[in-house]
Amino acid sequence: MQDVSSASGGIIDVFVEDRAPAPPSADGETAPPPADDCMPFASVPGLVGRMMAGQAPATCSFADGSVGVSAGRTPSPPAATGPPLEPRTPLAPLPLPVGADQHLASAVRQLDAMVRLERRLSEQAPLAPERLHTLHFRSDAASQHQGRRALRDLMVVQLASNSSTRAASATTTTTTTQSRSGNGRTMRVTVRKTMVGEKRVPGCEIEPEISCDRSNKYRTADGSCNNLKTPSLGRSGTGLHRLLNSTFSDGIFGPRLLGSGGSPLPSARRLSASLLSTNANADGRVAVSLPVFAEFLSHDLQQTGVFRLEGDRPLDCCAADSHPQCLPISVSGEDPVFSAAGRRCISMTRSLPAPERQCLPRSAAPLSRQTAFLDGSGLYGANAADTRRLRELRGGRLRSNDGLLPTRDARDATAENTILSAVTSGRRRRDAFGRPSIGFPDNGLFPRHPFSAQFGGVLQPPLPGPLGSFNAPLVVPMGILKNGRFDNFGNGNHRANEQLHGALLHTVWLREHNRVADELARNHPDWDDERLFQEARRVVVAQLQHITYNEFVPGTLGYEYAATRGLLPLSVGFSPLYNASVDPRPAVEFSTAAFRAGHSKLQGMLRLVSRSGQVDNSKLTDGAFNPAPLVDEGFFVRLARGMIDQPAEGTDANFAAALHGEMLGGVDLPALTIQRGRDQGLATYPAAVQLCHGKTLASWNDFSTFMDAEAVEELRTAYADPSDVDLYIGGMMERHAEGADLGPTFQCLVGDMFYRLRVGDRFFYDNADQAGTFDDAQLNELRKASMARILCDNVGGDFDGVQPMAMLRPDERENPIVSCSSQALPRVNLGVF
Repeated sequence: MQDVSSASGGIIDVFVEDRAPAPPSADGETAPPPADDCMPFASVPGLVGRMMAGQAPATCSFADGSVGVSAGRTPSPPAATGPPLEPRTPLAPLPLPVGADQHLASAVRQLDAMVRLERRLSEQAPLAPERLHTLHFRSDAASQHQGRRALRDLMVVQLASNSSTRAASATTTTTTTQSRSGNGRTMRVTVRKTMVGEKRVPGCEIEPEISCDRSNKYRTADGSCNNLKTPSLGRSGTGLHRLLNSTFSDGIFGPRLLGSGGSPLPSARRLSASLLSTNANADGRVAVSLPVFAEFLSHDLQQTGVFRLEGDRPLDCCAADSHPQCLPISVSGEDPVFSAAGRRCISMTRSLPAPERQCLPRSAAPLSRQTAFLDGSGLYGANAADTRRLRELRGGRLRSNDGLLPTRDARDATAENTILSAVTSGRRRRDAFGRPSIGFPDNGLFPRHPFSAQFGGVLQPPLPGPLGSFNAPLVVPMGILKNGRFDNFGNGNHRANEQLHGALLHTVWLREHNRVADELARNHPDWDDERLFQEARRVVVAQLQHITYNEFVPGTLGYEYAATRGLLPLSVGFSPLYNASVDPRPAVEFSTAAFRAGHSKLQGMLRLVSRSGQVDNSKLTDGAFNPAPLVDEGFFVRLARGMIDQPAEGTDANFAAALHGEMLGGVDLPALTIQRGRDQGLATYPAAVQLCHGKTLASWNDFSTFMDAEAVEELRTAYADPSDVDLYIGGMMERHAEGADLGPTFQCLVGDMFYRLRVGDRFFYDNADQAGTFDDAQLNELRKASMARILCDNVGGDFDGVQPMAMLRPDERENPIVSCSSQALPRVNLGVF
């Protein structure tokens, strides 16, 4: 019989101010706690959050001399006050006019015209400076097909609604509501009597139900059958969730371009340049490893695609003959960065919408290629085909390249893109950034890289030479050349290649899977490849979930908040929290705004630390889709050591200069985030404040509850009306919530997401009475997992020490570096699995 604990029970308090003093020794000095009272740091749920708040743990020593924390007594944790947000009724479908079926043919004609334009654009093969950034949005043919199918259905609704609006004979009635409006204001909603026609979109095909095996203890690759009541909920290839009504200009799919007064919204680039500075503001407590882990989680939880041309080629949305799904960002002639190069535009393509599974007329929801669950899909892939491609299919292992993420075979690349590009071989080159390029001795022919279709057949640098010069015929080292094979690393989410820290952490988790699989194979020689893979995956995902809720969540949201919202892991027993009625899908407000706050924590220079403490640096921009340096084991280890030593920037309105123009070929990342919110019909900042705090921001003076007077004045200067403030801008300018690394509104949105991820996941690692439930001994071992232990077991080389709380910087007194072989960093005993 399982011991099912309360959601907030079993948390041990270990802090000096909360525990009785140790008895004095014979010489009058306070005696250290006995060794059997000592616990590893990771055994205390949420300890990192208490340490971030400045509450020093009572340390003690293990028998081997390594540091731990004293268990002390076990008082009750803060009283649980409920989830971050109360359960909400799903947003209602849109009304659909009578005769909507008459517009299906028009929608199809519009799509046909778009396809013809795409063929012409494909022949032009334009180059844009943002081309490298578009690798972030690579997608497959299936996603493009889904997006276009959804676009056709949205076009039908748009055409029918426009036709109804134009009908002069339409009789109207009005009602007033204040609930869940996208801009946070009371709205007068006009309901036309003609808008009472079909309940489903004409021409739309309802997806068939999925059949599930209730006894299967393993997750599916695509996330289906997690929720047995709604098997497709959270499956990859479906839409994100919305907490608030969309702000689409037409309520359907038209991007948000105008403010509440009808005037154009300020340019996203103008907002980024005027409101978000490049001043350094390092947080001395938090290590770079925390935002890197956040990025790893983001790759696991969602990946929205954009409209692309055939062959997965990006659109140039600054070209004169642009695509209807373009949404470029205008750049002022006085822009402090881009005007020198004569650039007046930043290219951006609109997000792919997801098909509505029941064919109901709803506002567009962004299509996500990842599963909705914290299930390692960024490592394992988000569908059965990708998972199989990433496996060795022997010994339960994932494919690797000498312990690195696998590189894709160049011969496979030529199967996808048969044109070969001539590259001069035999001599070393340097690209426009001064980075070494790679020569290819294979008869002067470079097999066409899957990415290279986007560069006219040659891997072009995104910004060769001076800003604005885009056609230098040089090869950027965007991948790994090993044994005649060249490509970016292959993994469950290609964004692992965006920057070096991300590729490093993906590699570390890949090695952890193979380490677990190897040990399980030794312990169970009778298990076949499939069982070894599934069991190793089950253990690795459980460790990932435990580390997320034990270290990352309290370190980001604050200890008190995490404890009172049921977001800390239990120290004993099983959780009764699973609720099939909770929607686990990432909310647009989370994925497109709140969880992108971590971009401000990135450093423009990456610290490299040797075992002797010698420090070097590598530019963030040099690692953009260029994981080649990680092949050097020495570089890999020094980067890992630097990641846990270097202070992260603060979470605020200050961003590394690299993100304001240098990164990915002259791209302003914050501006793209703002524009992406408008593309996806994201609710405004005042609407999110109303949702999270029940407070209406009717005037600029009301903003002072959440931000400093200087920030309020800057917003007043930038926006025509308080209701127009973009969610990302408002959230980034808030004062931090007490004990948290975020402002109160982003704290609410991120907290809501991690609550739903825990409570809405049937396979969550400490759930009771489910097909995949671990037994007591296994669960107790999983609770030993820590980010420090994962790094110790998988970085390799001379990496032999780490601070116990690896998402915080080392501190000689509170978080000292300890040996990887010490009692302070226990291993999960795989013998019980």
